[in-house]
Amino acid sequence: MKTRLVLLFCLALMQLHGQTWTQVASLPSGYMVHHGFGFEAGGEGYLVGGMRSTSYSRNVFKYNPTSNTWTQIANFPGPARGYAIGDFHNGKAYYGFGRDSSGGYMSDLWEYNPATSTWTQLASCPCQARTHPAMVALNGEIHVGLGGSQSGNRKDWWVYNITSNTWQQKTDLPSFTRHHPYQFAIGNYVYTGLGHGTSLDVYGKSIYRSWFRYHPPTDTWTPMADLPAQGRVAGTQFTYNNKGYVLSGDGDNHASMSAGEFWSYDPATNSWTQMPSHPGGSRWAPASFIINGEVYLINGQSFGQYVSQNYKFNLGVFVGENGVNSQQKPLVYPTVFNSLINVQLPAEEMASESTIAVYNMNSQKVHSQAYSPQLDLSQLASGMYFMEITTGTQKEVVKIIKE
Repeated sequence: MKTRLVLLFCLALMQLHGQTWTQVASLPSGYMVHHGFGFEAGGEGYLVGGMRSTSYSRNVFKYNPTSNTWTQIANFPGPARGYAIGDFHNGKAYYGFGRDSSGGYMSDLWEYNPATSTWTQLASCPCQARTHPAMVALNGEIHVGLGGSQSGNRKDWWVYNITSNTWQQKTDLPSFTRHHPYQFAIGNYVYTGLGHGTSLDVYGKSIYRSWFRYHPPTDTWTPMADLPAQGRVAGTQFTYNNKGYVLSGDGDNHASMSAGEFWSYDPATNSWTQMPSHPGGSRWAPASFIINGEVYLINGQSFGQYVSQNYKFNLGVFVGENGVNSQQKPLVYPTVFNSLINVQLPAEEMASESTIAVYNMNSQKVHSQAYSPQLDLSQLASGMYFMEITTGTQKEVVKIIKE
């Protein structure tokens, strides 16, 4: 029994952080940035700008998923910058704000047309210039707000009309000022929150869990469900199949977390679900883009060091078209945990015949139970374990680590 479990454990060891993250090509010549802007166009990924170890960047790279290769293309024509923001809408990318090489705050906005590989400067925001604000494109408008300015954090909200090339100020976020929030659009709503401020919230923290929904037609804000984890700042975000995703970032002490946490937000139920963490520690200011249902995590910093390793996660395989596990084996996440672990079976009808057992490094069984979609393993001591999920005659073993 012990020999079999050790062999299974060795196989599971190679699949730490779930069965769904795969490493892809790093950028050429050791190129790495934080606060780069990633987007997808025409089935290819793009990375614009960001902060290198010694300078801000104007570089633009394009990623081909078929060949798994990066190619440098023409530079962004505006000033090199860090702490900028962007979004993609109706076939074009929008990029701006941030801080230039002289330390000046910026309020400009640029449009990139990937069909012609051309950049066009648009009207600058008449707001206070700022770094890492929220930026969300929706229904012919670019929503920009929050962020950090020369006079401190902001909570104002502005809307740029793409057709008229004009800006209009809207109602402020009804909460604390903050910079580097997370944001995305789903349906006819903009969602934003989390981020870093100076005021302490109800949890006694200045890196927030709070989440808000903005309705552009009525210019109204609604508080939504808080992230059910420690506060988060400076990660990356995206949407897929009518859900929003918050990936990585610093925790509520503004430091890297041991796990690169990954959360999905469902607006239909106003609820959060934890997904499989990405490999390694969490990343500060990475970029991301989605190609054919796969999200790519690019660069950033972890524990104070630039990260060259890039990964992709197959959302289509993990959640399928209907938001359910479409793989033929159980999914366990997060594999680095404090108390709770999620277990998702390929089919609900397997639940009644499935059992779960947890073994320590000495092959001693330390926990067993009937199948449940969420397990509380807070009673375990910190260390390495492996979980065996049995369904009929089929067994799956996954390595897990209790922090």
